[in-house]
Amino acid sequence: MNLIKSQSRSKRESARYPVLLCLWVLVSLTATPLAPAQSIGRGDLTSEEVLLVRELLVTYNSPDLARIWIASRQKTASVSGRATLDYFLADALRIEGDVDQYEEMILALAKRYPDHSRSKGAKLEAVLAAMLRLSYANTEAVFATSPSDRNKFISDRDRIWEDEVRRILGDNIRIQNSKVDSIEAKVIAVSPSNPEQKQQLVAQMNEKIEIRDLWEFQLLAAIQTYSSLLPDNSPKKVKLFNELAVRAKEFVDLRYENFGRRYRAQLIYGQALAASGKPEQAAEELELLVDIEPSGDPPYAKEVVQFIRSLRIESLAGSLAAYNRASRATDALELLEYLFEEIDPNFPYRRTPEDPEIAPLVAMLDVEESISRIAGGDRLGGLSLLNELIDRYDHPDSWKADPAGTRETLDRLSRGISRLIDMKVGDLDAELYVRGAAGYRERGQPALAVETAKYALSSGTDDKIAQQWKAKALYEIGESNDALGRTEEAALAYQTLVESYPESDVVAMASQNFFAIVGDLGVDQGGAWADLIPLAEQYFADNSQGLGSEQLKLQQAAEAEMEGDYRKARDLFRRIGAHYDDGAGDVPVPFFYRARAGGARCLFRMGTDLEQATRDASGEILALLDDARNDRDVSGESALRYELARIYWGDRAKDADKAISAL
Repeated sequence: MNLIKSQSRSKRESARYPVLLCLWVLVSLTATPLAPAQSIGRGDLTSEEVLLVRELLVTYNSPDLARIWIASRQKTASVSGRATLDYFLADALRIEGDVDQYEEMILALAKRYPDHSRSKGAKLEAVLAAMLRLSYANTEAVFATSPSDRNKFISDRDRIWEDEVRRILGDNIRIQNSKVDSIEAKVIAVSPSNPEQKQQLVAQMNEKIEIRDLWEFQLLAAIQTYSSLLPDNSPKKVKLFNELAVRAKEFVDLRYENFGRRYRAQLIYGQALAASGKPEQAAEELELLVDIEPSGDPPYAKEVVQFIRSLRIESLAGSLAAYNRASRATDALELLEYLFEEIDPNFPYRRTPEDPEIAPLVAMLDVEESISRIAGGDRLGGLSLLNELIDRYDHPDSWKADPAGTRETLDRLSRGISRLIDMKVGDLDAELYVRGAAGYRERGQPALAVETAKYALSSGTDDKIAQQWKAKALYEIGESNDALGRTEEAALAYQTLVESYPESDVVAMASQNFFAIVGDLGVDQGGAWADLIPLAEQYFADNSQGLGSEQLKLQQAAEAEMEGDYRKARDLFRRIGAHYDDGAGDVPVPFFYRARAGGARCLFRMGTDLEQATRDASGEILALLDDARNDRDVSGESALRYELARIYWGDRAKDADKAISAL
């Protein structure tokens, strides 16, 4: 498990590499038929081939293209090469989100190829897969709109933690410690007259120690991840962070074999102390990492320098967080001034980060610095930094470039603002209160999310921008109340939103939710709720016009498809029109061809006869390709070609030539 990531390529290399990569794959797969014995490669995989597959899977997120290359290479690979390729196929499942199949395949491959390097860590990979499922369950719990669903997902999350993560890690650590003790006894017992045997045993012992340390470190990382998902101040969370601090300290003091893991364990130790309410001790431990700054000269490689600089940034952010959580923002500001003015004016590389991967870490630090400045008296400077972060990341360019990283940064920012509200900082504008409410929901505290969103309704001015955020505040109140089981309060919030802010961005979704809640309550309780049903239907109809109506159909189609109701999904996809009336005339629906591609996908899924389903779905897509090109709808044509390729290369078919031709 590598902790140090490879150095990024130059801009010129990154710009041309995708082209070279695609050319390599295309040439490899379309090798001249005049030389039937020719192949991409033979025997073991070369380092370049391994890099190619990793780039396809990780950098370009193209498991299907990776599978095409792997299928060709498997024909001429050695036994070890086939094992590596099979493991890459398992990775493709994980990248596609099929964690259960990935976990099952990893364990099966470990039995099939017991001597492969990844087979030795198959159990650990299974634990990591369980952590992914645990994280998915927690995400579902956060966004669940009913108490029963929320409790079910929380129960699933906690069960996975106890049965598939905590117990497996603990059992294997005991096994590895037993192996280390056993071979250590053999080393002690060997005769001094037999140095060769002792040397062999020492080498074996070092290997066992390395494996044991890896399992112990993974336990630290797992406890930290799981603890962060629990509601703040819950007894279980406090207990786990106290345990984490003890375990991380022991790891730092006793495990010397891997400096990267020791530094990372030191970071975990400081963060655990901060979460346990020990800010002074946490800051002291984390500042040990902040002070590290290796030279760029040998023996430090550039990757090592980048790794340590990343640690410095995370550690400083952790120090600030510790002070902020303890309402000691002035101490945080003193630390910042000392570092920036007396130690390293360039730290933390805000202006010229040497690697784009450092940018999210700098953003994390900026969040904590802005909190420190606002709470510490420099309100103007803190708000300026906070707004700069929002402008930079909540921007279409950022969402297009890195949607996952952007979401994580904005979620972290929302949690930071909620911490600011914890510190009794008030008089914020509506936007910050709404973001803070979202932060509370992320932290598993929907009741506080409701109270915080209410502050937005009476804050700031009443201009158009403020009205948008007040509408979002009402939507947040509705969602969080719904999650708490307060359906009547949720309905009231949605109704107020629809009636008070009919021009807002969220009015269509609020109308839909209001209609759904009133419909349920009208059936269950009757009375006034039943009388409200015609009004709810009217709101739903009025606010689902224009593009909002098409977006609603797209959302409903996607939900139906996820539930496996392909007939309903196809009907909804095909009901999305090519144009809508925005009040000034007809305007093209930007996702029309994507919706039609979805309809064809559902048609293919509905068919029981594979050949007939392929003809029907591909014929439907081919008829639309010329229209998309004539409309100059590049994204629409791309969506159609992608779905056409998936028909030929997916879980029901494996025709590489037709898939490549479609793309």
